[in-house]
Amino acid sequence: MKILHLVANDSWGGGEQYAYDLVARLCSEEWCEPIVVCRNTPIVVSNFASLNIRVFKLNMNGYFDLRSILALSHILKDLNDDCIIHAHDFKRAFIALMARKMFAGVKKIRIGMTRHLVRPAKNGVFEKFVYRNIDSIMFVSQMAMDFFLSSQPKIDNNKCRVVLSGVKDRKCDSLFLRTKYNIANNEFVIMYHGRIVHEKGVEVIIKALSCLSNIPFRMVFVGDDTTEYAYKLKKLISEKSLDDKVVWTGYQKQIEQWIGGCNLGLLPTIAREAFGLSAVEYMMAGKTVITTDNGAQKEYIKNGVTGILVPVNDADKVSEAIETVYKNGSFVDIGNNARKFYQQNLNFEIFYKKIVDVYTNNF
Repeated sequence: MKILHLVANDSWGGGEQYAYDLVARLCSEEWCEPIVVCRNTPIVVSNFASLNIRVFKLNMNGYFDLRSILALSHILKDLNDDCIIHAHDFKRAFIALMARKMFAGVKKIRIGMTRHLVRPAKNGVFEKFVYRNIDSIMFVSQMAMDFFLSSQPKIDNNKCRVVLSGVKDRKCDSLFLRTKYNIANNEFVIMYHGRIVHEKGVEVIIKALSCLSNIPFRMVFVGDDTTEYAYKLKKLISEKSLDDKVVWTGYQKQIEQWIGGCNLGLLPTIAREAFGLSAVEYMMAGKTVITTDNGAQKEYIKNGVTGILVPVNDADKVSEAIETVYKNGSFVDIGNNARKFYQQNLNFEIFYKKIVDVYTNNF
């Protein structure tokens, strides 16, 4: 059995990490061979190629990309085995469905996808084609599915199911970050990791930091800091006289090497998160995370118990939450609670078993 993941983003984010972790886990199985089809984006290609699997490079530009449809049909023809195609958005699912139609072979080809967004379903001609012909749609949270169905798409609801995501349990290094940047033990380390983009609320973080008082903190940003937007943020940091308080590490693949050295995770996302892998990574590491209350985070974070939820785009509330958990020391207990909840509900193996069940019984 071949399992093809179609990954088409030009950057590395939560959706790509979701696919990477799933493909990496599938590599240990004898009953299947995972394969990735992606664009020729260096970071995406190199990360998946590091798993020593077959990686095919196609543009997969959308509904009218006939060349990619034809190329994928040839890939399917040459694989010489039954296939499951796991797409990660509707345009790539459409390409897979058209490729299956073009290749009328004897092999069984089943097609499903994961929905990584919190948006109502579209009801255009191409989307309706996908809804009719796809075998399964998995949503990373209940919120993602509820928003999708709110526009009443013409789809068999039996094809739709929530498979709450999970992250791998990794051993986190508590010394690496502090040693590398000469951070003293008494400094309170706040960390953000993810894409350095507006919708992730990075500006909110900087504004919140400027409001902090009487806290010996160090702020660590883990993510690509070479973009024009990142340079804008660095200028804002200088304007607020925070240069000596902020560390930029650049993009890092092995996040467990960094996350263990922080005291607090900070993710004040502006856009609704369909799940929020980064938040769960802090929970996995036994760290308190402060994040916003407008997305699926509410499905696994109980405010004040397993994390802290704050309003969207509210730097004052973010700084207030930081000062509260620092001054009363609750970040330790909340982190421990988060770790327990992660182990019982958000461990990657729980998620993986559910995905395999969908592969084997519901596609």
